[in-house]
Amino acid sequence: MSRALWFLLLVGLCALAAVALIRSDREATAPREPPAGANLLANPGFEEGRAPWTDFSEGELWGEFEIGDSVVRSGNNALYLELDSSRPGAGRSARVLGAVQELRPPRFPKAVTGWYRVERWEKTEAPNHPRPAFVYLQVVVVVVGDPRASQLVYPDQPDASIDNYQIRYYLAGASQPAFTLSNAKVQIVNESGPRLREWVRFELPIAEDFERLWGVTPENYDLVRVLFEARWDRKPPGTKVRAEVYYDDLRVMAQQDGAR
Repeated sequence: MSRALWFLLLVGLCALAAVALIRSDREATAPREPPAGANLLANPGFEEGRAPWTDFSEGELWGEFEIGDSVVRSGNNALYLELDSSRPGAGRSARVLGAVQELRPPRFPKAVTGWYRVERWEKTEAPNHPRPAFVYLQVVVVVVGDPRASQLVYPDQPDASIDNYQIRYYLAGASQPAFTLSNAKVQIVNESGPRLREWVRFELPIAEDFERLWGVTPENYDLVRVLFEARWDRKPPGTKVRAEVYYDDLRVMAQQDGAR
């Protein structure tokens, strides 16, 4: 075989090796599809402490969440949220306690499930004030970065811009929304006040709900933000609130094989 043919053969083999290397690198760095039904949350029972859970306590309305070990459904820990209007800085008309995770699954999750337990739920309305405070438990699912967000939220305003849309689930404590947001749909899961001193399971079919309420299955997003909260809104001056809430065994379920 001539030197020219050997040279061409060597160049061809090098090119094939380079293509294989690039393909292997892309496969290694591409997001992997989790098994159907897998829990996408890390540290779902708070057994490993706070991380990777976060909150927005750097803002004026939020407070830091705590890890409790005296009331748990399984394991040794649970998320603990204590609302107390008598604490310094908690006298505002709105107050939020909660834990947050940001997820980046290749396909939009199927459902959010978990358990909550209310050990204390007290609200003393301000005298001679016609407007009651909203005190409630809430799970929020926010889709961030979907290119269709602005069109979905503002279909009649082509120049409007927003990067997210969401569903807010009222688990207990309120029979109507405390307020409205253009980029939020609301689902009332339980209109009455929470049951005391017992674990209550919830299951939120978020994939179905986004399709039904927003008309789309979220896709091409940057992240999915999930929040588990206890909060009050529209609290008049003088209204007193005290509540102790636990969340445990939380799950964000990966989509099933073959689902959209």
